[in-house]
Amino acid sequence: MSRPIKGLMIKDLRLVFSQMKLFFVIMAVWGIFMAVNIEQFYFVPAYTAVFCTFISLSTYSYDEFENGTAYLFTLPIRRRDYVRAKYLLGILFMMVPTIVITFAACVAGMVTKGEAAVWEYFAATVTSIGIALVLLAVENPLYIRFGQEKSRIFKLVSFGIIGGGLGAIGSLVGESADGMSVISSILGLDLWMLMLLMAAVSAVLVCVSYCISCAMIEKKQY
Repeated sequence: MSRPIKGLMIKDLRLVFSQMKLFFVIMAVWGIFMAVNIEQFYFVPAYTAVFCTFISLSTYSYDEFENGTAYLFTLPIRRRDYVRAKYLLGILFMMVPTIVITFAACVAGMVTKGEAAVWEYFAATVTSIGIALVLLAVENPLYIRFGQEKSRIFKLVSFGIIGGGLGAIGSLVGESADGMSVISSILGLDLWMLMLLMAAVSAVLVCVSYCISCAMIEKKQY
């Protein structure tokens, strides 16, 4: 990792942690509480992954404050470094809390003798990270192209799509003892192959999104 990218990530991490310490504590406590008290265990990693993705995207608003982005580009920083730092920050913010919170929820479920198996928590985590990666791939180019204010309508649309998708998953899991197996049988793939396919598709989307974001930011005037 180059020094400019590392510096940009440290800047964003300091901003987020200085502004949102309480949010992370609430998220952790609430996630564990929900894991113990509701049957839809998959909600915990999905909530964490999506919530943390939007936290990483909120750093665009800090950069735009008082033409901060224009000032950043007066420093020895390439525009592609800026984009790469945003994507790395989003992946870091989304994956680490999701894994930690899901592990804590899994332990809490085992202590309280929950019905969900360990592999089901793992499958839910992989699925949630895949959804969050797709969200990251869609939102980053929009924030770069339109800015924080104009991207609000797209954010609302994203919330609607994610909510509908999670509702469909919840309905499937509720109607079947093993919702992932149902999806797997429909597509004619083994469960683990299905998860690998989801990961591969999400990774490809992020790479395509990164290239689009780089092209956009090179042409944008600040």
